[in-house]
Amino acid sequence: MRRLVEWCGIGLVLAGCGGTTEPPPPPPVKTLSATLSASGNGQSGSITTKLPLPLRVVVDSAGTNIPGVHVNWLASIGTLTPQAGVTNAEGIATATWALDTVAGEVFATATVAGLRDTVTFRATAVTSEPAVSLRKLGNDTQTVGINADFSLPVGVLVEERYGNTVRGKVTWTIEHGPVTFIDPPTDPFNLGDYGSSVSLRPAGTEGVALVRASLDGTTAVADFTLTVGPPQYVVRLGSTAFISVQNSTKNPAVDTVPAGQTVVWLIDYDYFQPHRVVSVGTPSFRTPPTSLSTRVTFAFTVPGTYRYGDFYNPDIQGILVVQ
Repeated sequence: MRRLVEWCGIGLVLAGCGGTTEPPPPPPVKTLSATLSASGNGQSGSITTKLPLPLRVVVDSAGTNIPGVHVNWLASIGTLTPQAGVTNAEGIATATWALDTVAGEVFATATVAGLRDTVTFRATAVTSEPAVSLRKLGNDTQTVGINADFSLPVGVLVEERYGNTVRGKVTWTIEHGPVTFIDPPTDPFNLGDYGSSVSLRPAGTEGVALVRASLDGTTAVADFTLTVGPPQYVVRLGSTAFISVQNSTKNPAVDTVPAGQTVVWLIDYDYFQPHRVVSVGTPSFRTPPTSLSTRVTFAFTVPGTYRYGDFYNPDIQGILVVQ
């Protein structure tokens, strides 16, 4: 009986020794965030200067700020000092932001290795530099037939010495050549006083024209060369219409063409929506049998009224009256 009790006692001891224990809880997760006040986010400053307030982040773990954590700083524009810092006794790391010469919205980030958190700071860099130069927006060296307007306006942006757009008054003049303004100068792309553009048309003869933009109060100019050539007959095929370049008629585009004249269709390429010019009805004319062409030409030698359309979009139509 005693031996049985001894064995039972040993069994109880072994059972107690072999019991499972709960693992220790995981350490609290660290988080990185902007400080609740005076974080330095949303500031505005002049280019080439430091923002007035430093950027500030805090590293926290379960409500306790953690000192000695390495924080990395990175700016899209300008320089952050330091690029890598350490949180202080209050768990806060700071960096000063020196802007460079680029104006506009800029941003900076703070990260900690091993943490998913990224804190983003935004700022606005502004310039007070005076306007000193003009930059062309393109559309130079255009050529059109004497029977059509220039399809694209010519335009400029006003810039300061670092290349940022600023306000400035632009004056347009036709230095020489057979062109005239269609309308007074307009603002391109809703840029307000930061740029200007003009639309032009031939003035009745063939030749080469020089159109000049001048920045008032400076010597800055931008010259555009435009050529007026023999009559051309061009029709554009876009996603929804044929458009006559000569008179802007569309759906149908209607053009009157001298016999012997070549008509050019310029087709806007669209991967998702093919286009193909086809002759419709009688009299007819030949067009390429595929939709791969972006430029189709045909010389009309026989007078008559020719109708054409888009093979893939029957509602898109045009008419040529050959005389």
